[in-house]
Amino acid sequence: MKLNKRSSSFRQLRHDATARILVDAAEAILVRQGFDRVTMRDIAAQAGCATGTIYLYFKTKQQVLDVITERHSDALLQRLDAVLALPERPLEKLRQITCEVIAYFTRNRGVIQLLRTGDRMELSTLPDALQESVKQRWDEFLAAELELFRAAQKQGELRRDFPPEQIQQVLYLLMMGLRDEVANHAPLPAEEELDRMIWGLFLGGAAGPGKKTRSKPKRRTRAKPS
Repeated sequence: MKLNKRSSSFRQLRHDATARILVDAAEAILVRQGFDRVTMRDIAAQAGCATGTIYLYFKTKQQVLDVITERHSDALLQRLDAVLALPERPLEKLRQITCEVIAYFTRNRGVIQLLRTGDRMELSTLPDALQESVKQRWDEFLAAELELFRAAQKQGELRRDFPPEQIQQVLYLLMMGLRDEVANHAPLPAEEELDRMIWGLFLGGAAGPGKKTRSKPKRRTRAKPS
């Protein structure tokens, strides 16, 4: 019985390792050549395996892209969850969240462009089970982020002339616009300059009309996912 369990565990580890190699290869060639110009045979060649091998793991190219989408969504969420766990003030956490999103977009331009091909980055294109899992994790993060907006307002660090829900929505729209600019290879200001401009919108009015807002916060270190 123990031998069978170990054999089963080994097979699963080997299966997962092979799947990761295939996805790594797929991501590399899809970013380089574009979704529509790559075939499953091209992905197999990039991975150094027979075309039939990749079909043992993925039935279609879209299925491969779904896994890439999930992988990057998970990677970004891990970084954002790590920020939520930091012992920082609410406003500092919010600004670090923004920095993490900006950094992830700008440092993964090729992937962002790939996932923005057509409507392939929208949740509606993912399988139902995957879509629900990804959506649930983002909903949980957004709920936690909203509590940070409320806490920052209560502490007088964030403008109070708009509800926290509206400020969060505006920030989300700004991030999605930035994502699209990254996908279009548009030149962007430096990350620190983007941070300063974005938060300049939300810090105004924190102390009331006509009063000065807090000075620029100290330089922050990037959070590492746990």
